[in-house]
Amino acid sequence: MADQTQTSTTASFPPLPPVFQGDDLYDQIMSEIEPELVSTVYDTLEEKYKNETPDEKAVRQVRYDKAFAEYERRFALYTNEWNNKLRMFQTGVSRALEADDRDEEIVLMSQMETAFATI
Repeated sequence: MADQTQTSTTASFPPLPPVFQGDDLYDQIMSEIEPELVSTVYDTLEEKYKNETPDEKAVRQVRYDKAFAEYERRFALYTNEWNNKLRMFQTGVSRALEADDRDEEIVLMSQMETAFATI
């Protein structure tokens, strides 16, 4: 009977894009836009601005509104980029697995040809 050794998976998968946990993604994006709005600083704002005038508060609110709008824009860009990387990862995995299947089929066919040749 022909040797039926199994070949191991030799596929080289592309890297999976990183997945951020908790507030990490928000903080990463927002720290570049408005550092006062990162999750670790937000709770300190009331104390920091306890003596500001209504006009100053209004100016700050406009700044924060712009920061959140910019955050939404950057988050959408990040999400689109991450989804593209995920699709590339999925395609790469599929191609690598298909290549492994072809390699295994070639080995199996070669073993079968050898077995038939000796009959």
